[in-house]
Amino acid sequence: MRELDRAFWEAWLYAAVRAAVRNDCLKLQRPGQVITSQQWRD
Repeated sequence: MRELDRAFWEAWLYAAVRAAVRNDCLKLQRPGQVITSQQWRD
């Protein structure tokens, strides 16, 4: 049960981070957003 919960949260966080990175890449309005998206990838 605990491993399932942990796997679920890890998958959820991974998806959330990927969505945030994709949004930053699509906007590209400020240089700061580019830097943050690159940091997320690393």
